[in-house]
Order: sequence, then C-alpha cells, then structure tokens
Amino acid sequence: MQEHMGSNYKVLMILGCLFIMMNLSQGVLSLGGAGGAAVQDSIKSALESDLESISMHPFYTEDVWDCSEMSFYLQYELEKKGYNAWVVLAKGNPGHAWVLVITGTEEISIEATTMQIVPSRRFDLAYRNAVDAIADGVLESEVDWWWHRQPPPPPISGSSVRLGGSQ
Repeated sequence: MQEHMGSNYKVLMILGCLFIMMNLSQGVLSLGGAGGAAVQDSIKSALESDLESISMHPFYTEDVWDCSEMSFYLQYELEKKGYNAWVVLAKGNPGHAWVLVITGTEEISIEATTMQIVPSRRFDLAYRNAVDAIADGVLESEVDWWWHRQPPPPPISGSSVRLGGSQ
C-alpha cells in the first residue's frame, strides 16, 4: 500500500510540474517577483538603447514614408539585432501600424514614427515581415521601406562648410 501511494504521489508531482511548465511557456503563469521585474526592465533598457542606434531617415512623410513603411523598416532592423519583432496593424480610417517586440515575458509596443515604447493597444493583424504582409494582400506600396531609405544627411559644421567660390 505504501509503495502504491508513493507512485501516485510521483505521478501527481510530475503532472503538476508539466502543468506549471506548459503554462509558463504559454505566458499563463509568471514567475514574477523582483527578479522578473528586473529582467523586464533590462530588456526594455536594452531595447531603448537599440532604438537610439537606429536611424529613422527620412522623416515622416504621409503616404510615402509613414507608419507602415517606418514600422516594417524598424521590424527589419530590430530583427537584425536579435529581437522577435512583428508589425501589427489596427484597421480603421485611418488605420495605423506599429511594432510589437515579443520577449519571453511580455509584449512591448513601439511607435515607429516616434521611436518610443508606448502602452500596449488593440490590433487586428500581425506580420512577421513585409514579405508576409504582401503575401496576405497588403499593398507593396504600404510596406516597401527599401525604396525610401536614404542615408542621413551629413552633419553641418561651420568650419567645414564653404559658401561661394574658392578663396
């Protein structure tokens, strides 16, 4: 009888562990605590630093270099840096696009037009990249950031700029 109780206990423990592992991996449960908050802060801090290193040039131009092109470009750059970044779209008139970075513990929304982390919001569609969006019927002209990228202008320095003819 004791041996039988021991095996039931082991089965229950294994099932309990499996339940916890499955729910942790699906984001249903969280380890939380100070350690979890520190990890989230560290991820956001690294993400903010990486956002500062990405040049969003040219600046916003409606219907040319707007939220959709900027979001797909930012998704591409963040993916190169190792982030699990998606472009999400909210349908409507006007609609809107932004980037969603998915970590092991949270989803972080980034407004590509301002390059800022913003509060989460409702969205209707999510795309892994521009190719997936085009395959789903999004117009190429809405995601074609590669046609609009320009290098940023050189910095203007008073000592290196010559106006007029040679002197």
